[in-house]
Amino acid sequence: MEDMFGFSTYVFQGTVVDREPQDARHSQESLCRRRTVEEPDCGPKIAILKISRVWKGSLGAQTEMFSVDACYCNGEYLMKGKEYIVFGVDAPRGERYQIVASGCHGAREPNASAISELDALSKEEPGSK
Repeated sequence: MEDMFGFSTYVFQGTVVDREPQDARHSQESLCRRRTVEEPDCGPKIAILKISRVWKGSLGAQTEMFSVDACYCNGEYLMKGKEYIVFGVDAPRGERYQIVASGCHGAREPNASAISELDALSKEEPGSK
């Protein structure tokens, strides 16, 4: 987790309040698939997240994030209403979203161990209190 924290511009915890497919070309019939019948199609998404905690970076109460979730590297599906810890970088200039999830594991469900480790890493961050 230390490496992810190090190369990410933003590390935060938030709840997905909405999401939408980014590219209609990525469908169940293409290289993407479903893990189970109950789960939605994988593929790139823009997720709107309500931010509850920030360990790194400066963010408002809500942000839009791009994620390749679950399609290319079995990342998270970013389900609406679920909470995630997000590792992200600035989006390319001109995009409507602000953050791009960092690599294959840019979003994960929170757990006590991860939160404790992020608390410790954020205290070591230059400029932290």
